[in-house]
Amino acid sequence: MALKFISAAEAASHIKHGMNIGLSGFTPAGTAKAVTAELAKIAEAEHAKGNPFQIGIFTGASTGDSCDGVLSRVKAIRYRAPYTTNPDFRKAVNNGEIAYNDIHLSQMAQEVRYGPKRPAHVRRAQRRAPADAQGQEGPGCRHHALFLRPQ
Repeated sequence: MALKFISAAEAASHIKHGMNIGLSGFTPAGTAKAVTAELAKIAEAEHAKGNPFQIGIFTGASTGDSCDGVLSRVKAIRYRAPYTTNPDFRKAVNNGEIAYNDIHLSQMAQEVRYGPKRPAHVRRAQRRAPADAQGQEGPGCRHHALFLRPQ
């Protein structure tokens, strides 16, 4: 099976204001870099037009300046979890510009899967889904997350 690859700019164009994205991480070496740079360009352009553009970010661990730094400097992060070490990001959190949850890394997957970080529309759809449809998407359930990995 052939895999379809798209450019970083095309991948970033699928990410809209208010969405959540998941990124790999565990130091800057293991995280997406090109897509986040493109997201920063989109955020700057949207902000220049007077439009909002902020996203939520869930990661495997720290990501570094190529994610947390570049996106916090253009005010493109609405929410972030679980761990970061970037000074620009920390400054934005301390200024109240970014909602941040510094949970333990080992809790992140479970929180996204079962806890309050699971998108609300998924929780609603799962409540509406009939018991015999477990494991399938409920009526009207549409996922608003894009998970990226480095190339």
